Amino acid sequence: MVTQSLREQLERVTPPQELHFKGMTPEMRTAYDLATQQAQEFSALHRQKRDEKRLKEALKMAGGGLQQWSDRQDYWVVEWTTSNGEQHTSAIFKNDLTVMSAGICLSGEDEKFDLQSLVGVVERRDSEEY
Repeated sequence: MVTQSLREQLERVTPPQELHFKGMTPEMRTAYDLATQQAQEFSALHRQKRDEKRLKEALKMAGGGLQQWSDRQDYWVVEWTTSNGEQHTSAIFKNDLTVMSAGICLSGEDEKFDLQSLVGVVERRDSEEY
């Protein structure tokens, strides 16, 4: 039972600090932590899940949605939608989610915005009449 619980948590890529189940001892957490440190796949999967969660949360707070993303060295290429479903692709710096390239014309001021504020800028632009 305990072994099965630990195996399931490894498959779910549960971080050691979030590991909880009935009957768990501090020694089990330590063993789990050591096992995850040895598994490069675990580390990479955990990082991917954390990064995706970060992007989803930033977009969700602004009313947008994450479609997909890809990892580049210092930035992510993020495909996202506005609240009305309009699709956009932007390049976002990893360290602080500032915009490297919005995918729309911001008159060279892309880096003044972050991913969350970009959603609002795009939605306001779409609602203005020209």
